[in-house]
Amino acid sequence: MVPRYLRLSNQIHGNHESGCWGFLHDVVVQKVDYLNTHLCTKIKRKLEWWGMDRLKQRELLHLLEEDSRMSAEQIGKMIGEPTEVVEQTITALEAEKVIVKYPALVNWERVDDHPYVNAMIDVKVTPKRDVGFDEVAERICRFPEVKAVYLMSGASYDLSIILEGKTMKEVATFVSQKLSTLDSVVSTATHFILKRYKHDGIELEDRDEDHRMVVTP
Repeated sequence: MVPRYLRLSNQIHGNHESGCWGFLHDVVVQKVDYLNTHLCTKIKRKLEWWGMDRLKQRELLHLLEEDSRMSAEQIGKMIGEPTEVVEQTITALEAEKVIVKYPALVNWERVDDHPYVNAMIDVKVTPKRDVGFDEVAERICRFPEVKAVYLMSGASYDLSIILEGKTMKEVATFVSQKLSTLDSVVSTATHFILKRYKHDGIELEDRDEDHRMVVTP
């Protein structure tokens, strides 16, 4: 199908040979301006999720990290972006594994009969040539009891592991029978977590709560 502006230019060309090219140039310029202001704007909006200012992306991530239940509309109002752009940005960040998961922070100490204990395990490792600490770290990550693995610096150990078990004995058994027997593991030190006061930037204790015993006459 021939565009309208070309049909119009052909008519002008047939009737007014001498001035048609100048008119056609003006029509083409107007058409390009239309594309820039309308169609290109739509295309840019489609790509705007990745073109969002990096500072605003960080603001978005901090807001979600603080409250993952916050809606795209609420976030958009706080960072000055349209809801659609916020939704597209979040979807893209999820696809890129920047946003990995939306976990709930639970204070298990307030849950009656919680059957689990947590421990931090310091692991001294002999790194292997070409793979360093990665190979043994990946093997440790495969254990379902292991909740986190970190490579540390400036310490007498190399890896720090967060472990969860039903009892202290179960944790000790894991360390002695599964962790310590891995190739490259030289030594371990187990530290049981007795109480959490702050986690992921959130204080777990109500400091304003009055803990004084009520005395009755």
